[in-house]
Amino acid sequence: MANKIICPHCKSDGGFFTKERITGTAHMYYNSAGDLEEEQGAMYDGLSRHGGTKAYCKQCYKPIGKTKDLASGNHEEESWRR
Repeated sequence: MANKIICPHCKSDGGFFTKERITGTAHMYYNSAGDLEEEQGAMYDGLSRHGGTKAYCKQCYKPIGKTKDLASGNHEEESWRR
């Protein structure tokens, strides 16, 4: 089991976030009744992510390190990073 990442500022082990800029075009799909279709995964195909190199504590919002040093590489969802 991997060690938990603990914020050096507030001692939270609740995780971290990154600040990223998303650019591109997305297609949103609707059914014949005008309802948003449930499956929208393809909408991310035309998007690009930039930044995200610094990690910030989800609790106190202070920087806690470089994302490449903290991210496990495991993804909860299928990755769409290009």
